[in-house]
Formats: sequence, C-alpha cells, structure tokens
Amino acid sequence: MKFSWIFLNYWINLKNISLKQFEDELTLNGFEIEHVTKNSNISNDIIIDLNITSNRREVSNIIGLAQEISTIFNLKLNKDFLNKSFLFKKVKTIYNDNTCPKISYCIIHKITNFQNQSTPLWLNNYLKIYNEITINNNLLQAIENYIRIQWGYKIYLYDIQNINNKNFNHFQIKIQEHKNQINLVYNQKILFTVQLNNQQINSQYVDSTNSLILFMPLFKPDFISYNYINSFLNIYYETIYLLSNLGKSYISKASKYSQIDKIKPKTIKLEKNYINNILGSLSLNKHIFFTDKAILRVLKQLNLTSKYKNKIFTVNIPENRTHDLSRKIDIIEEIARIYSFNNFISAIPSKQSIGSISKNTLIIRKMKLILNNLGLNEVVNSSFTNTNKFKNLDKQINLYNPMLVEQQCLRTNIIHNVIYNHINNIKNKQNVIELFEIGKIFYTKDNVLKEKLHLAGIIFNTEFNRITWDHQPLNLEWFQAQGIVENFFQKLNIKFKWKKINENKNIANIDYIFDNKDKIGIYSCFNNKLIGFLGKINAEICEKLYRKNTYIFEIDLLQLIQNIDQKKHLKYLIREYSSYPPVTKDISIKLNSEHNIKKLIKLIRKKYLEYLESIKIINIYYNRMDNFYSICLRLTYRASNRTLNNIDIQHINAHIKLIINTFN
Repeated sequence: MKFSWIFLNYWINLKNISLKQFEDELTLNGFEIEHVTKNSNISNDIIIDLNITSNRREVSNIIGLAQEISTIFNLKLNKDFLNKSFLFKKVKTIYNDNTCPKISYCIIHKITNFQNQSTPLWLNNYLKIYNEITINNNLLQAIENYIRIQWGYKIYLYDIQNINNKNFNHFQIKIQEHKNQINLVYNQKILFTVQLNNQQINSQYVDSTNSLILFMPLFKPDFISYNYINSFLNIYYETIYLLSNLGKSYISKASKYSQIDKIKPKTIKLEKNYINNILGSLSLNKHIFFTDKAILRVLKQLNLTSKYKNKIFTVNIPENRTHDLSRKIDIIEEIARIYSFNNFISAIPSKQSIGSISKNTLIIRKMKLILNNLGLNEVVNSSFTNTNKFKNLDKQINLYNPMLVEQQCLRTNIIHNVIYNHINNIKNKQNVIELFEIGKIFYTKDNVLKEKLHLAGIIFNTEFNRITWDHQPLNLEWFQAQGIVENFFQKLNIKFKWKKINENKNIANIDYIFDNKDKIGIYSCFNNKLIGFLGKINAEICEKLYRKNTYIFEIDLLQLIQNIDQKKHLKYLIREYSSYPPVTKDISIKLNSEHNIKKLIKLIRKKYLEYLESIKIINIYYNRMDNFYSICLRLTYRASNRTLNNIDIQHINAHIKLIINTFN
C-alpha cells in the first residue's frame, strides 16, 4: 500500500520526525517498508510503499495509517472523529418489506444537477500515487476512488436519469437482501444490486450522468472484514462535501435506516504477573519489571480503555480492533510493540532452579516399563484420524480445515489406531503382535471440547503356549489375555474387580468391535467406577484382520492412577525379630452365617498383638441344616524376650474364648 508523506501530514504532524526515524519505528512495529521513492507529480513529497499484513487490515488506508502512527509516536491527530452517537438513534424512513440482517445503518441521497467536470489537479495527483487512473477524467470515479483510498470505504453511485418518472421519490426505495447481494427496489423494479463478495466498486453511471442515487451502507461486523462505525460520520460528510462542491450538485434530504444496537465492548482480563512473565525483565542484572502505571500508560496510548484492580487489568477492545485483539497474548504483544522491543532484555534468563518430573509422568514411565516386560511393544499414532473404517461414529469431532483427508477429525478412542497397527503388522507377516499406546482422546461435554489420557492395547499371539516341546504352539486364549492385564494391575498395586459392563456412552460407540460374550469391564474397588474394559474382537472384524483370538483393552489413565494404592512407610509395623521358639495352637469356632470371621480375627489381633504372631484359617465347614460355619484357626504365639509356657498359652486361650462367646 502506497502513502504520500504530504497527505499523511494533513492528518498527523510529522515535521519533527525524520524519515529515518519513521522507517525504523514502523519496521520495529511490524510494518515492512518495501520502497521509499520521490513523488514525480508533487515536489518535496515522497511515496512510502508499505506491506500490510492481513491481521492489520484497518491500516490499509490513509486514516487507518494515521491512527497507527499517532499510537506509535504518541501524537494527536490533526482532526478528531465526529461523535457516532447519532447512529444509535432508531430511524426507519426507508420502506422495507423485510428486515435487514446484514445492514445496521444506511443513508440514501438523491443527487441532481451534477456537473461531471474535469477532476481537480490535487485529486489527480493523489490518485496517481496509487496508480488509480480515471477513465475520461470522470469526476464521479475519482471521488469513489479517493474515498476508498482515504478511508477504506466503498460508496455506491447509481444513475437514475433513465427512469421515466418525474416524481421519483428516493424515500420509497426498498431494501431487499438475498444471500450475498442487496437489491434496491423502486416500484417493484430493481434499480441496482450491491454484491457483498465483490471487492471492486460496482457503481453504475456514465460520463453524462447528472442525476444519481448515493447509497452508503454500514454493514454489520459479521458480514464485512472491517467495521467503519467509528469513522462513518467523517466519511459521510467528506463524501457529501466532494459531491456538492466539486460537482456543483444539489443533495436532497437523506433517507435513513438505522438498527444499530449498543454492544458491550469486548473485555480481556490480564494479570500483571502474567504480563511480566511473558515480557520478562527490563534489566539484565536486576529484576526490574513493568510497573502498573507504565502498563496503563501504554494501554492509553493504544486507545484501549482499561482499569486496574487487584493486580488485574480489565481492557476494553475497541470495535475497529476486535478482529486482531482477541487473546491475552495479543494485548501483551501490542504493549511490547508500543513500548519498543528494544527496551526488553533479549538474553535468556539464568536458570534459577531445576524443574521436577511430575508424579503422573513417573507413573506413566513405570507403566511403559511394566508393559514392555510383559512383552508388549509401544506404538505412537497421531491424534488426527480419518472416519472410522469399520463403522461411522455418531459423535465425531471434525476439524474445520483439515490438512489431509486422512486427518479430518480428532480421535475419540485409541482402539482404532492399534487395530490399524495390527493390520499393518499382519501384512508384514508378524505372528506375535502385542502392542500398546498411551495417548490423548477427545470428547465434547456441554459443547466444550475436552481431552483425556488413555492406555489401549491389542494382544495376539499364535505361539503363546506349548503343552510339551514336541507339540504345536497354541494360540493366546481369553484367560491368558485376562491374566496379562491382571499382572499389569498387580505390578502397579491397583485393586480392581472384573464386572459386567453397565450402559456407558463411550463403550456404546465402539461396542460393535467386541464379541458379545467376550467383553468385561474393569471397575475400581474404591468408588466402583469403570476404569476400562477388555474384550475379544468379533468375527466380522477378525475376517478383516485375517486372525482369530485377538483381544483389545482400553483404560482411562487418570482413573487408573487415582486407584493406585500408594505404599507409605507409616503403614508398616516394624518390630524386632524374636529368637525364641513359636507355639502353635489350632482352635475350632462355630459362627452364625451373618457373622464375619474377619472382624473376629481383627478383635483377637487387637487384644493380643504382643504375643500373637499370626492367625490363619486352615479349614471351613458350612452346616446347611443348622445354618452355621465351623472354622478352624491356627494361632501362632511368640514372645520377644522369653519362651512362652503352658500357663501363658492357657491364659491367652481363656481370654480368646471369652471374645468368641461375646462375638456370638
């Protein structure tokens, strides 16, 4: 985009700023200057050619650039923007059949006696800077191009001198919207059409045009790339001034339509510590950070109204910056840009402390080692996947703009990935396929995307067991696959139970993979929640795998980690080993069916902890006729300082007999 130094000074005074300083500051603030050349049409003027990025489209006109320069150099504009409050006054003098969801405000003028004379020299010189050549020196075209370059706004002019109606009343024009176009209708006939997706000016007039319609719409932000609400009044008055003064025309009273609602400004909250953590220190040797007053001063320079309370900045985003200031990091980048990146230390801060590995990471490392020792090999797959090849899932999480067809959605389980790994291994003629993967799965809850860490595996082995060395090897069976999972849980010291799976939405999505008979859930012994499942792949999928007796499992890792019984030293009882001989006695106890033998053993241990070394159940008999249990207990006694005699044993047994009698 090209800009004239003289025309830029019309909006902002840059006399005290050298061209070199101007170039350095713009480059440091993210605007690449491609060329600086002399203006061949105006003496003492230079043309600055800037490369404007797509996220700063509000700077692609003279006024936008002047606003940005005023922010960078902390200078005031020579002219202020007019108050936009009049736009919020509800008016509706245009007769509409339908509402206008795309237009929030518009003005229609009837222009008569327009004299399409030659374009003034200053306007021609202005347009030549941007290589805008008017056909036949057409004044209307020159005014259109000037407003577009100066303000970045498109005005629409349409010839009405061919309308055979002397009593043409522009107040009776109706606005009709249809997809990506807006029709202006008069007496049930379309006068002209505005194409919203057309970047070129699509006005309709000729050199001899002297009667025309001026249409100036203010589109809602949802349908345009930039919101002109702050500068619309300035654009309007300059357009009217150029048409009336240069064209010597008569401008009728305006027909207006307004449906602008006052929208609460978008706010972003920023913690002061977060800003300083991102930007770092202002000094290499001392920890000097941004003060709250300095941050407020920069935010004011950026025209961002803000409040500071409890070490939190509440920043209001203006309407013309909502497209590029949407996150906390965007505000911090603007603060650093205006304060100047050169004021921050570019050196990497010295290491204050060594980070620690989290507890969950250590447990996951242990899990991988255990699974490797059990014979399973780890695989790693992408979280992006294709639509399920076996069956379409009901709730897929599709990407808006996938890079590849094979990566068009996020996976909701890991089972499909390990099955595809299994197929690839079969193609490579591998007979022992025991794989596992630890990775993230994704799901939606209350329309919010969430993620979990899961463990999944597939077990298939045609040479798992032999009866004798000269027999053929046997395939892995159900109980052997179940034993591998149990061994994994036992090594992690996790208490669990096998249980029939109740109705579960996550399991229902992949239920078609399993054989109906061979499927079981893994439940926690602490809260009775489903941790995972183990199942046998059904015959239909096995035909695709070309293998039978293939077992798969998937486990919620966070649920698994929460159920690990962490051993602590305080739970262990430490006492000196006795060198004296033990005394063993067997006793028989009769208990009713409702009594618990474990409670009885606990009571006996609590009473005689000093001498009682162990209690073991060696036999149980249940009498169905009288409904009681006959239990034989073996008690082992041992003292730490002497050999127990018969008197000691009889005394202890007498007290145990009393406990048993009271228990019954």
